Amino acid sequence: MIGLLLHYHLNKLTIFEKKISWHGNYPRKAANIIHPKTYVQIFSQFLFCRSKNMGKDECSLFHCTEKEKAEIRKEVGVTEAAINDGVDAIFEWFNKQPHLAEAGLTRVHAEMMIIISKGSIERAKEKIDNLYKYRALMPEILQTRKELLCSPEKIWDTYTALPMQKLYENRRIFFLFIKDSTDLNNLELYRRTLMLIDLRMKYDYMRGDIWILDLSNVSLMQVMTQNLMIYKKIALFFMKGLNWRIHAVHCINNSAPVGLVQRLIDFVGSFISPLILSRIIIHDSIEDLYKHVPKDCLPENYGGKEPHTDILRERMENEMRRPEITKYLMDCTKMVSNESLRPRDDHSEEYLSGSFKKLEFD
Repeated sequence: MIGLLLHYHLNKLTIFEKKISWHGNYPRKAANIIHPKTYVQIFSQFLFCRSKNMGKDECSLFHCTEKEKAEIRKEVGVTEAAINDGVDAIFEWFNKQPHLAEAGLTRVHAEMMIIISKGSIERAKEKIDNLYKYRALMPEILQTRKELLCSPEKIWDTYTALPMQKLYENRRIFFLFIKDSTDLNNLELYRRTLMLIDLRMKYDYMRGDIWILDLSNVSLMQVMTQNLMIYKKIALFFMKGLNWRIHAVHCINNSAPVGLVQRLIDFVGSFISPLILSRIIIHDSIEDLYKHVPKDCLPENYGGKEPHTDILRERMENEMRRPEITKYLMDCTKMVSNESLRPRDDHSEEYLSGSFKKLEFD
């Protein structure tokens, strides 16, 4: 019954798409057609039913074929056998660390760190150590997710980070946008971001990220009046803890003045290095973005062939509400170091410093 219903409405949606062209976030008006939100609701119901029947160790948000996995491993210069040996070596090292042994580690997480480290086992160990350290140093972001996951309110409402299903050149494209910056709270924003990162550590497989930021609804004043220590903690976590490779950051500037966007970037530059800043590209139109990212890799309402952002948001919401996913996200809160047991206790040096040290990453 679900299949017949979906087939009927998807056929209707194809007819609908022929009658309407999309521009930005809003469709042009068309007569005698069903509003797109109707199809979003229908498709979301289908996704919810599908997720209920999904395997306990699966996630529909991140697609990566076996061919793409093989290509990624080839790019970083490792074989499957080498990865298995590397994971074994990491586990042997991990269990001997007094500040890490009780925190837990999975083989999937270890393999992801090997890929991020371009096949270097020693670099992977260092990244894991730093990852657990910086997770431990931001309890207000990590250890408060239970309230969010148990709340009946939508997780992805004011702020949304959406992974595109298909990889582009073995990179994961992420759309990030804020619905209304008047409700912006950087603590809430990064609380959600960290949950998404934990999901990716288990279910995603990629060579790096390409970020697309829609700044249409961003207010400079709202950004600058947020908690600066939260900004610094998350910057340290991303650049020294997680250290994923970000190949490009594309800023869509459909409505915000160019000067405003540049001032936002200047503000962000207080926390990150010139290397990251050099990878930020400002676009004054969606057409300019197409010169860097193929349209096929973008959401439908941005002129692409990926699902509409409303559908992607509902998919994200449904996935995080699944009991298996919720349990996993709660288990991830234990993946922190016990800094009191670290052989050399230098973990707080950067936080006690009054300066905002710029951070490099690769």
